[in-house]
Amino acid sequence: MEEWLMRRNKRHLQQMYIEKSPPTTEAFAPVLADYGTSELTDEILNGTADLESLDVSNEMKLFLKSLKRTPEEERMHVPSRMPKEAFQEVMKVQNESTSSSPSAIHYTLWKAIAEVDDLAEILALWLSLPFMHGFICERHKREIDCMLEKKAKVRQIHILRIIGLMEGCWNAYLKWAYNKHIMPNAEKSGLSSKQWGGRRGRSAIACATRKLITWEYFRYVKETVLAFPGDLQSNFDRMLPSFNSIISMKYGMTRTAARCRAATVAAFKRNIRTAAGTSKGTYQYESGDVKLGGEIQGKPDNMQLWAMESSLLLKLHEKHCRGVELKDPEGTMLSRRTGDAYVDDKDTYASAPDTNTIQEGVENMQHHAQFWAILITLVGQAFAFHKCFWQGLSWMPLAGYYMIQTRDKFRDLDIWIEDHRGKASKIAYRHHDKPNDGLGLRLCPMANQTPEFEKRLERATRLSSKVKNTSFKINEAWITLRVCVLAAITYPFALTRFTKRQLGRLNTVIEEAFLPKLGINRKMNRVVLRAPVELGGIALPNMETIQDQKGITNVMRQLQLGKEIATDLRILIAQAQLDSGLTEPILDNTSTNVGYIEP
Repeated sequence: MEEWLMRRNKRHLQQMYIEKSPPTTEAFAPVLADYGTSELTDEILNGTADLESLDVSNEMKLFLKSLKRTPEEERMHVPSRMPKEAFQEVMKVQNESTSSSPSAIHYTLWKAIAEVDDLAEILALWLSLPFMHGFICERHKREIDCMLEKKAKVRQIHILRIIGLMEGCWNAYLKWAYNKHIMPNAEKSGLSSKQWGGRRGRSAIACATRKLITWEYFRYVKETVLAFPGDLQSNFDRMLPSFNSIISMKYGMTRTAARCRAATVAAFKRNIRTAAGTSKGTYQYESGDVKLGGEIQGKPDNMQLWAMESSLLLKLHEKHCRGVELKDPEGTMLSRRTGDAYVDDKDTYASAPDTNTIQEGVENMQHHAQFWAILITLVGQAFAFHKCFWQGLSWMPLAGYYMIQTRDKFRDLDIWIEDHRGKASKIAYRHHDKPNDGLGLRLCPMANQTPEFEKRLERATRLSSKVKNTSFKINEAWITLRVCVLAAITYPFALTRFTKRQLGRLNTVIEEAFLPKLGINRKMNRVVLRAPVELGGIALPNMETIQDQKGITNVMRQLQLGKEIATDLRILIAQAQLDSGLTEPILDNTSTNVGYIEP
């Protein structure tokens, strides 16, 4: 079994080279020479490279041109020498229970060393030497592939997830370099606002809020809009370390540090770990064999690398595609986007600004989705076509009203996407009342909340049934309710609009399981149950209150931040006001006292 797993994992990491993905071809090899730190790399970053001499596609040349450093980026510098204080800071916040080392050196040792200034100084210098001089530390070449189930009890080897276990001290250096220096440099330089994953201050709920606003806006204005949620296959396992050296150097990493990082990944000798233990055998790249790619899930710089890499792609996509535009009725505010991405999941948008027909919308979406498919192949990525679909809203006038068009009206329209080898795949169509299950909640173009409610009710029922079979004490039951169960059920409540009856059903499921564990009579007056402790109540959580609190908090927080979502919200509120017939802007009247939110 171990031998089969090693063969499968090796083949999995060779997939880019076997499929002849654009950055793995011989024509592109000079760009990635010396682990992406060659003289040609410097010329690309300086904007002096003769890209016309490279036998690559026009899209690849556009991408390489986008790598040119700006004047601000030219002044960026990330020190290769890790200071003692940085090593101590990284180790101080590290969870001691985390598995950390193929050589069995546990984080307990690193944390103990970090407490002694003299030892921390020596170790920080020792750890920095490979990055300062561009060589590989032999101990860092060990890596273990931990095989985890993606779905419970589904153990086919081709479905298992690979999580890499690397040396804790090597991980510590990467955390310091990318979290403290390279990623802040990239944010300062200006990453795409359309990438919501792997970045401080951005969340899945914020990304979902933007998607929800987009659908809401086009329902108000009755204009055609389409979305293409595209999922990438094996995102981190299809990233090229040599390519990421160029990205890292763009934002200040030294040549020697970038070379050390990429060369170490390329030199990994990998064991396999399952429930049966760690294999004695290893697999690695061998001379004459197909090369291995991948950044290995579990490495602390992966999210930052993809955020920087995908940001460049998103900017190119926005530059060459029309996307969708949100405008307020007065024409004073405008919000434009071609898509919203959370890590590797991106919803591509298209509209029909000229004719407002589904035919034009599908034609534009065909172009936008195909261009995104081309862009992701430039860095070795590929669509998981079996997970991709498209859906949209299109309207037709009928008796003075606008009615939504169903698939029967445009059954002859389809979207086909080609991969880098020219093979076309037909993208499945999903009904506008069916959800897109991503970012932890189910969003429907027509605001159908039933699928999300059913998901929350199923989760509440499943968790409650587990609680009923436990022998919790009162304090244990209370902690379980507040920390575990409520977090799992109310996660998307910032965006949901469940009815009072639906929320009542959730309350009933929770109360049936927890009231007996808390020693509370089920017939107790609900005022006592819900009232705060200061007034003599029990302060049992109420789903109606939680949904209101989270929804209001999310809207007010975005308006206070004043960024992209704030503009979108103002545009949406203005369109809702126009649709309702109000004449005074909702947000302009600040003189009226609203009693129910006064202290």
